[in-house]
Amino acid sequence: MKLSTYHSFLLAATLSLLLAGSSHASADIIVITGGDPGEGYAPFSSNIFAAVNTGSSNSYTLQGVTFTSTDPHISITSTDAINSGSSYLYFGNSTADDLALSNIGGTDIYNVGTGAITLTISGLTVGTTYQLDSFSGLNTNYVARNMVVSALGATTVTDATPGDYIGDGHLYDFRQILQPNSFGVITVTYTAPDLGDATLNGFSIAATPEPSATALLGLGLLLVGWLSRIRPFTHR
Repeated sequence: MKLSTYHSFLLAATLSLLLAGSSHASADIIVITGGDPGEGYAPFSSNIFAAVNTGSSNSYTLQGVTFTSTDPHISITSTDAINSGSSYLYFGNSTADDLALSNIGGTDIYNVGTGAITLTISGLTVGTTYQLDSFSGLNTNYVARNMVVSALGATTVTDATPGDYIGDGHLYDFRQILQPNSFGVITVTYTAPDLGDATLNGFSIAATPEPSATALLGLGLLLVGWLSRIRPFTHR
């Protein structure tokens, strides 16, 4: 059966919707080049559960997501002493999002030693999939700061490229897709096994769009197109 151009378009649109539902399905490390859309940070802004600007008492809004200094669902601990510091990462002020990212990237928390920072997020919906974006970076390379981000049931994200360290002047987004445990809790561990300090500038967590809903929408579009094709044409 040969598809018309119209139905080929509908089929392509359906496939695009299906792929969109799973486009954030893998863990990755992203270099953030600025605060605007398309420059690294890609949150599900309308589904944000929490966003925290670590190392600072100020709040900043980045791409519609407000990063606050504290959140009742968030707990951050460390096996060693944990300190606040300055990262000196600057992304300009040509746009409001660039300036917000400069402020978020300009401060951090870090553990003193080779231990771990542990982030605990509670109050999440069991069975829901979430995207966690963890920012880490420094504008100094006085010590190699490769970092490993791990969580139960999620793909471990490791910055282990030789010479490509957290202290190389870039801000990185350690992005993971994960689900909470049966108590609605996600626990994430940040470690720096190469004698550096695990560093966290900020993070956000958001529920991802349900692939099932996206699939139903796409199939619905295809069905409407098919019915319009077989419906008989009647002259008035």
